[in-house]
Amino acid sequence: MHFQPGSQPRIRVEAQYKLKNTGNQAISALDMRLPGRRFRITAKRLLWDDAEVAPIQLSWNPRVSVVQLPETWAVSARHTARFTFEFAPPEDQSSGPGFAGDAFFLAAANWNPELMPAEGLFGFGGVPPGRWILSVTVPKDFLVHTSGGKIQVMAARNGSEQTVQATQTRDDHAPFVVAGRYAPSEMGEDKQQIHLWTRTKQELATLKSAGGQIAGTMDVYNRTFGTRASGNAPLWIVECPTAPNCFPNFNPRRERLLGESSSSAEMISADTLVVDLSAGMPKLAIAVAPSLAASWLGYGQNPGFYDQTPPLSALPLFAAALGRESLEGAAYRAETIRRALRAVPKNAEQHSAKASPPTQESQEIVRAKSLLFFYGLQDHFGSKALSSALTEMLAARRGRGFNINDLIAALWDRTGEDAAEFERIWMKRPGVPEEFRQRYEGASAITAISKENVQ
Repeated sequence: MHFQPGSQPRIRVEAQYKLKNTGNQAISALDMRLPGRRFRITAKRLLWDDAEVAPIQLSWNPRVSVVQLPETWAVSARHTARFTFEFAPPEDQSSGPGFAGDAFFLAAANWNPELMPAEGLFGFGGVPPGRWILSVTVPKDFLVHTSGGKIQVMAARNGSEQTVQATQTRDDHAPFVVAGRYAPSEMGEDKQQIHLWTRTKQELATLKSAGGQIAGTMDVYNRTFGTRASGNAPLWIVECPTAPNCFPNFNPRRERLLGESSSSAEMISADTLVVDLSAGMPKLAIAVAPSLAASWLGYGQNPGFYDQTPPLSALPLFAAALGRESLEGAAYRAETIRRALRAVPKNAEQHSAKASPPTQESQEIVRAKSLLFFYGLQDHFGSKALSSALTEMLAARRGRGFNINDLIAALWDRTGEDAAEFERIWMKRPGVPEEFRQRYEGASAITAISKENVQ
């Protein structure tokens, strides 16, 4: 990867694959997964050995292109494929990941071209080797953080650039890079190192305060979801190169439930978070807390975490809300519950238990109910029991998928109570349980329950 700074910055990528046909059949075509539509790609070129070939995009899957080989690829034969292209800044900054003339980032997903497994019932291949090199060339005054280990920094020939090489392994689920002219700072506490890269140098007192708050939020996630896979490994927080339009994945539905005024932070890898600091350093902890949960739950640790049906589909929302609650206290919990209750019609709760299932409710209502379901679990089983069950479920299913039955089994193991009936009452009937709504309708009642959960 080569970053070219300036008023019209470019990121040039060259991906080289040394290939061998280890199957038992000759191959006439390859499938490649190319960068997503969020990226504006120019100067695209693919060479098979020395012959140029043109990938043909599939109409039903724009991410995948078919490469017809110049000649049949025989069994055991070796070839080299080279794919080069450039990322240009999006014409509309809200439509894709932007980058500035002196800073950029590429998250651990969707930017690197990947070979797909061979077609057929028993097709295989396409995965990277056990070790490979990611090489990043940037101006010599750039800070660089990337996936992989065994970092080697070399000066480029022209003297104005540096090349950072990082050895990638199978533990690096997807490569990522963040780099730029940043002022580095250290924050956090002794047991948790936090690197902060900002455009300007920050005051020591502000760093200490924000670092303590973020470390406290990380403790909450450790207690709720178990110690993250990387343990107390350092965390990087990097100011976004193109604030305020930094995060094109912003979801307005999430905003309505969590009460966010804008999307202000996003995890781009398991240990790196990009943040919009336009609101200032005092707001740093609140900005990063919701997205920080992905360090425990995303990026290959639990591949099913972000691909669930209700009510587990709201677990990421609940995790984000816990992060904000750890900083803003019981008042945030109370307002979040009130906000979600307003999205669920009251008249639905007047129906009988045999009424139409919530599949006929709108997606927005089911989403709000699913978030409230976790607050209902907190009230019914207690915060400690729920956290213990979540920790058990995520640890047992790490690296694999999971579903609501896994959570029910974990709650049974921790409490001795069958949560299946609780889930049925919440999710198989319209509305939310009337007793839950009555408990939280009044402000005084909400405050009392919230303090009870904190204790």
